[in-house]
Formats: sequence, structure tokens, C-alpha cells
Amino acid sequence: MSLLVEISIVILVTLGCGSLARKLGQSRVIGEIIGGILLGPSVLGRLFPSVASTLFPASSMKSLEILSTVGLILFLFLIGTEINLTHLSTQRTITALSSLMSILLPFALGALLAPALHAHFAPPGTALTPFVLFLGIAMSITAFPVLARILEERGDCFPCVGAAVCDTESYGA
Repeated sequence: MSLLVEISIVILVTLGCGSLARKLGQSRVIGEIIGGILLGPSVLGRLFPSVASTLFPASSMKSLEILSTVGLILFLFLIGTEINLTHLSTQRTITALSSLMSILLPFALGALLAPALHAHFAPPGTALTPFVLFLGIAMSITAFPVLARILEERGDCFPCVGAAVCDTESYGA
């Protein structure tokens, strides 16, 4: 299957799930994440492995990964261009608190979940401590793009608290 068809499938499913999420009162990014889960190994790959391997052959996964990384970098770049350093400095308390919590809370939740997930998801021979660190860090760094998308969609990147969160998130990324 061609890369263009694969990208089209991903876009159509994520747009559809995003639209459904909006109708249910949720942010589009939540629906888009669900669309990714539906197309990934957790649902499509588990329920219909032959369909999953036909739609997304292993040979094309590296290209999709590169494209997704470029998309994320461009998105973070756009968020970075909206940093308002003057506003950031006038909102020091909110900036510091939101920056700290946006990193520590997801890290702590990931670290708390890690022992329960270790036996089922860690590669064989992986000690608990590296798995705890991996999961905590993974939760921390993936929280930023989701938060940024939610704030962007709601238009909260301009009012007082939203701007401070967007500024600190961009600064911290």
C-alpha cells in the first residue's frame, strides 16, 4: 500500500474521531488520539492483524514515524512562535506552578503506574527502575502537545492563565 494511502487513512480516521469527540463535548485531540489507538496495534492490530498489516505494512512504518515527528516539530515550532516573554515574566507564579505541575504530575502518575505495568509491558530483562523512569518521562513529554492542542482549540492561549500555560509549556519543551 502506498504511503499516500496510509496517510489518507490516518487523516480520515483521526478527523472523524476528532469530529465525534467535539460532538460529545470533548477536545478534538482526544478523538484524534482515540483514532490512533483504533488504527494501531491495540485495536486494529489485535482484532484484525491481517488488515492492519495490509493497511500499514512494516516497511512503511519508518516513513510514517518520520512524518509524525516532523509534524510534531512543526506544531511545537508554531507554539514557540507564540511565546510572549513579557506576559511570561508578569505571570511568574502561574508560570512556575503550571510548568512544574505539567511535568511533575504526569511523571508521578506514570511512575505510580509503572510497577503494575512492568510485568506485562517491559521488555524481558528490563529492571523496574528504568521502566519507571521511561514511563514517567514518556507521560511527561507527551502531555505537552496534548495540553497545547486543547488550549489552542479552546482559544485559551491568549487569556491570562492560558497564555501563561502556553508560554511555560513552550519554554519547557
